[in-house]
Amino acid sequence: MSARAVVARGFPFSPREGSFADVGVALDEIRGLPAPPEPLLLRVDAVGGTAEERLAVTGDWLIDAELVEPRRLPPRERKDRKEPWIYFWENGTDPGDLLYTAAKRGVDIRLIVRAAVTCVRRAVPMLPEPAIPTALDTLSHVEGWARRRNARATIERDLSNLEEARNLYLEEDARAYESIAAFNACISLCHAAITAEEIPTDSSPRIHATNAVQSMRSAYGAEFTPEQDEELATIIRAQIPTLTFLRALVRT
Repeated sequence: MSARAVVARGFPFSPREGSFADVGVALDEIRGLPAPPEPLLLRVDAVGGTAEERLAVTGDWLIDAELVEPRRLPPRERKDRKEPWIYFWENGTDPGDLLYTAAKRGVDIRLIVRAAVTCVRRAVPMLPEPAIPTALDTLSHVEGWARRRNARATIERDLSNLEEARNLYLEEDARAYESIAAFNACISLCHAAITAEEIPTDSSPRIHATNAVQSMRSAYGAEFTPEQDEELATIIRAQIPTLTFLRALVRT
C-alpha cells in the first residue's frame, strides 16, 4: 500500500506499512482507517489469490472526513485508458474532456458552468466590437447564475440578444468563422444554464458547457496552441479542485 495527500499535485505515493493475506481482513482494515486532517488517496495493490479477490481491494481509495468510510474510486471506463483517475485529472490537457468527464461523474453543473465561463471569456475579443458589451453582460449573468445570484429569465433574455446579434452579423459577413465561433461559445453557455434548470439530470447541460469551450477554441482556429489548452486545463482545475472531482467520483 502507498498513500499521498489529495492536494499534493504531482507528488509520488509514499509506501505505507501493512500487508494482508486475507481479502476480508484487508477490506476491514482499509474501511476502518480513520480520516486524517487532510484527505488522502490510498493506493492498494494485490498479488496472488483469485482475480475476484484482487479486484475486491485493488485500486485507489479516498480517505476523507466527509465520507462515512474510505471509498474506492470507480474503474476507468475506456480500456485504452489505464491511467488512474488522479493522473487523468491532474495531468489532463484537453479542457473539453476534463469538463465533460467532471460533469458526467457528478460534479455540480454550476461549478462546470463557472469553469466554462472563465474559459469562454478568452473568446470575447474575437467578436465584432458592437457585440462585445452584450457578450460580457451575458458571461457575467451566466456566472451569476452559477453562483446562484441570477435567475434563468435573465439568461433567456441574454440568449435572445446574442442570437439576434449573431444573425445580424451573419448577414453582414458569413465568412467570419472566428466571430461566429465566439458567438456560439457564449450561446452554448446560456443553453447550459437553461437546460440545467429544465432537466438537471439530463446530459444536455454538460454537452452545452463542453461545446462552449470547444467553440471558444475554434474562435482562435489554428492559432490555438497546446500551451493554451494547458492554460485552460489549469483554469478548470482551479474552479474544480482535485478533491471535488474525487468526491464526485466516489458518490456516483
